[in-house]
Amino acid sequence: MPSDSPPRAPRPPAPVFTDPLVTRLADWTTRAKALATEGLPMPVQQVCELVERLRAKGEAGRAEQALARAEQLLERVQRDWTLVREQLRRMEEIRELALRCGLDLSDFDEKVGDPRAILKGGRLSEGLLEQTSAVASRCLAVLHDAFPKYLSKRGQEMGETIRSAKERGEEVSEPTERLNQFIGAVKAGQLRGAAQAYLNLRRAVAQIPAAPTVPVVPLDEEEQILQEARNLARRLNRAKGHARDAQSAARLMSQVKAALSEDRRYASPEEEIEELWTEVERISHERSEANSDPAPNVPARRDHELDPAQIPPEFLEAANAPLERTGTTRRSRSARR
Repeated sequence: MPSDSPPRAPRPPAPVFTDPLVTRLADWTTRAKALATEGLPMPVQQVCELVERLRAKGEAGRAEQALARAEQLLERVQRDWTLVREQLRRMEEIRELALRCGLDLSDFDEKVGDPRAILKGGRLSEGLLEQTSAVASRCLAVLHDAFPKYLSKRGQEMGETIRSAKERGEEVSEPTERLNQFIGAVKAGQLRGAAQAYLNLRRAVAQIPAAPTVPVVPLDEEEQILQEARNLARRLNRAKGHARDAQSAARLMSQVKAALSEDRRYASPEEEIEELWTEVERISHERSEANSDPAPNVPARRDHELDPAQIPPEFLEAANAPLERTGTTRRSRSARR
């Protein structure tokens, strides 16, 4: 016989009780993993294993204490990590710009330090973050000192390249504009802007055609010739005001000017200097004879005498140096004979 009683309602499911310790551990793990992805050595696995092992043994109190210490550590390092993270970001940005500009940083980490390596190799603590911050600050100081000096030096070299190309008749309007932009960025103290302007300047200068190669006089031969010319200039400066025959001094000056001109009258610079030495010695001999028998009432200077202002400035620059003759031209002329 069917029952007239109404059907029973379904029994509600039993409430699920979640351990607060598990919830806290999950929240801590999420925050710690986020910091670990930024480079901070968070002991995520060690803390989770410790708390779970203590819970499994029924030591809930010790598990709660371990988690509380982990939470306190997270709060402290998260506050300090904000500053350290910004220092690392700035250091790496400037370092990347310096490498792009060509600054050699091969031994930078060895001499200055690597803050990232300190983080990876140490145990997370406030002391580790302080050490990392100190090294990052030192790296920033070194980069802010060395990088602008490097940019200024390279900018001066490229300015010389542009000037030389302009003197050769090359088109340098774009490199000149880039150079002005670079100088403006350097004066404004904008390191990142100066680095970018330098990269643009380097690209523009690279488009300038290279200068034609010219033969180079060997350094030792060139130095010998210049030394002989300086010695001759000293003798000429001493003899110019005491020559007995001013016409001889004028003739000597004409030979000097001819030797300095492009149209040389002799086969080599050595022969030209040798001829000038001969003339100087002749005038010196005349002066010695004049000193042995001085003529009375000789005026200080006659109208036809050579004016010292006619001496070329190339010779007057070395007038006060001590007298020295290398003997190079004597030997070279004897060899040719």
